[in-house]
Amino acid sequence: ELKVQIQMGGGFRDLESINLAIDAGVDRVILGTVAVYNPDIVVAAVQKYGSKIAVSIDVSDDYVAVAGWKELSAIRFDDLAARMRERGVTELLFTDTRKDGTLSGPNLASIRLFMQAALMPVTVSGGISSLEDVIALKELEKDGLKGVVIGKALYDHRLTLADALRAGA
Repeated sequence: ELKVQIQMGGGFRDLESINLAIDAGVDRVILGTVAVYNPDIVVAAVQKYGSKIAVSIDVSDDYVAVAGWKELSAIRFDDLAARMRERGVTELLFTDTRKDGTLSGPNLASIRLFMQAALMPVTVSGGISSLEDVIALKELEKDGLKGVVIGKALYDHRLTLADALRAGA
């Protein structure tokens, strides 16, 4: 009944579950851990669904966090971004797990490195605390920044959605 785009992520480990989500009307499936442990699933999903598939790369220092951030892989985040591009993924999400929920500002150096490896549209999250952070991230649009996820800063009234939209528009 809703006329909005729906994205769904979390727990997709096989093509069957991806098929079920898309058949149920999900507009975009976001894959995460499977990109590390079974990238062939990512390739098959992208071949079948194209831009309806995005990959979320959760970052802890220089490495990819998996399994709901409970485990740290041996894969560098920028290497995984480049591998996903090579496998046909057309959009990535970047979350800095050490910054998420801290209101300590985004890690711009890591975000830049990630975007240089990705060379595709990227949505970033983690640490965004102020209008100044949104403005600093907006400068990365030329490098492929598609958007930002703002959570705690909105809940804590450090930033309003209207101000963030004005800064990002």
